[in-house]
Amino acid sequence: MDPSLAARMRGVESSAVRDILKLTQRPEVLSLAGGIPAPELFDVSG
Repeated sequence: MDPSLAARMRGVESSAVRDILKLTQRPEVLSLAGGIPAPELFDVSG
């Protein structure tokens, strides 16, 4: 059994947006992007 994806997917590269969003997870990065609020600002208590 070959666990690889379809042949047409072999040349697909990661998107620039996905790569940038990975960087925003680093603690030393201050993201000023709108729409990605700090997790501590979410009202989880209801």
